[in-house]
Amino acid sequence: MGKEIERRFLVKDGLTFDAWNKISICQGYFPCSNPSIRIRISMPNSPSLLASTGTGTITIKSKDTGFTKHEFEYQVPPKEAEEILLLYCDKRIITKNRHLIKLGNHIWEVDEFTGLNYGLTIAEVELSSENEEIEMPDWIDEEITGISKYSNHSLALKNEKTWKNS
Repeated sequence: MGKEIERRFLVKDGLTFDAWNKISICQGYFPCSNPSIRIRISMPNSPSLLASTGTGTITIKSKDTGFTKHEFEYQVPPKEAEEILLLYCDKRIITKNRHLIKLGNHIWEVDEFTGLNYGLTIAEVELSSENEEIEMPDWIDEEITGISKYSNHSLALKNEKTWKNS
């Protein structure tokens, strides 16, 4: 069984990152909530999010239980991922630029959201156990692990920036 253990944080406004890799991501969600099912197209350093190159994945995730979720992820040809996204995800779509930052023994994924969620930046770090110690970067604001309004699935369902004022 696949498991993902991660912690998530808001990032302080106005920061730039010394990232060794940047990925543009477009992902959409199927009309179900538990588990959440998403289709994703990832394009390294690309301005175009819907294209026949890049990587396509479909992921099935359980709802949060602490820091741990069940997660199953499978490769999908990118052209098929694009077709699935357009056919089944309707308006449940988010776009973001992901920066990968190595800090200590961990790789931090810092997502700068674009589109409707522009202005929101979230960092997450995957762990090998819920009790694992992590070095906290100075650009971390507050922890949002388990706060559903900040999940990618919730952000894709919103028609307004509800994360901003609540």
